[in-house]
Amino acid sequence: MIGQTFLPEHWFSRMETIQTYEQDKSAMSRINAWGLALNVASARITGGGFKFWDANTFTAYDAPYPQIGWQGPHSIYFEVIGEHGYIGLFLFLGLITFIWRSCSLLQRDARRLQGLEWIERLSAAVKTSLVAYMTGGAFLELAMFDLPYSLMAIVIVTQRYLVNETNNRAAAT
Repeated sequence: MIGQTFLPEHWFSRMETIQTYEQDKSAMSRINAWGLALNVASARITGGGFKFWDANTFTAYDAPYPQIGWQGPHSIYFEVIGEHGYIGLFLFLGLITFIWRSCSLLQRDARRLQGLEWIERLSAAVKTSLVAYMTGGAFLELAMFDLPYSLMAIVIVTQRYLVNETNNRAAAT
């Protein structure tokens, strides 16, 4: 690929560690935290609560590799599972699904009305932001980051605007 010629050598050496992730403390500490999150969610239907990631929790809930030590999950999915259980994960993913589905409906409805192309573009931008958030969040602790909640607010306000605009146009005819 063309992009590979611009990447520094240390990037390639770091990527080669994927083959031997068992020897990489960073990778193993994440796997350890992920295992702990699953153990906590299995033991407690509501998870461990906010900020339960500490040495005592790793001991109490049998982290898979206790010799590695403890750290946060570095994943929005495992963060939500550990802190809020499977119910919390279901609600979190439901919120993301609501935003995505609402954007799809906004795009469909905006196509029907002239002069509201910006709603279609805004909805596409919100979807793109969601993809970036969900992808980046797979390896970052961003569950409490305000982006998805801000996007939800944008979608709800836009839906309300579209309803008002549709009603105003119907009343004018």
